[in-house]
Amino acid sequence: MEDRIKGIIIKQTDYRENDMIVTTLLDNGKKISLICKGVKKITSKNAMGVMPFLTSEFIFNFDENKTIFNLKNCKIIKNRKNISKDLIDMSYASLMCQIVDTFIIDDEDLSLNIYKLLDFCLDKLNDKDNSLNVMCFFISMFLENVGLKPNVDGCVFDDNKKVVGISIIDGGFVCSNCINKTSTYKDLDEAHLRNFRILNKVNYSNYDEFIKLSIFDKKDLFVLLDFYLHHTGLKLKTYDFLKNII
Repeated sequence: MEDRIKGIIIKQTDYRENDMIVTTLLDNGKKISLICKGVKKITSKNAMGVMPFLTSEFIFNFDENKTIFNLKNCKIIKNRKNISKDLIDMSYASLMCQIVDTFIIDDEDLSLNIYKLLDFCLDKLNDKDNSLNVMCFFISMFLENVGLKPNVDGCVFDDNKKVVGISIIDGGFVCSNCINKTSTYKDLDEAHLRNFRILNKVNYSNYDEFIKLSIFDKKDLFVLLDFYLHHTGLKLKTYDFLKNII
């Protein structure tokens, strides 16, 4: 029986001469691989429907017990073509997809939340919202969803509200009394401390106000990303590239 399921393309991998394997996050929360035969050929009817970042409806025989399938056909639902017009936007989109691809998600509700988050943020990049803010929003919400949200309500050691630094290792703000107990992120001023708190309080309900803010810079993003990398132990190749272009 043929199934029609919507999903977001998060990775392409070359496979044989004219084929490709496409990693897809489905809107039912499943992450699967689709063997796309002949999509490298000019005459392929499915080539455009398996491009990175877009959402397509895929036709294949779905089985709950499998993770790899043969694609029969697909139809583009959201092409998000504006993302490809800007190198930084493409890098942000690639980083989002790589984070989703490398993080092991085995909880159905969490998977559905991550699908919602990725879909939302890719749409916002395509709509040409402030891309730095969109990327920060994605990381912040991803950390919250996977239970790695930093403590930004006071010092991680004694809850002192007068904080002076951020400890990646110990999970959030530290005060002057406790700063010798840990190592802190270098070269952050009061504005970055304030921004770190704002970024870790953002959510869907206040997104419209958040996206208008012009107070963030690349260091604010890097602190969030370094926090994510330290507490997951994962590596992100796209992050190194991103550092070089912004």
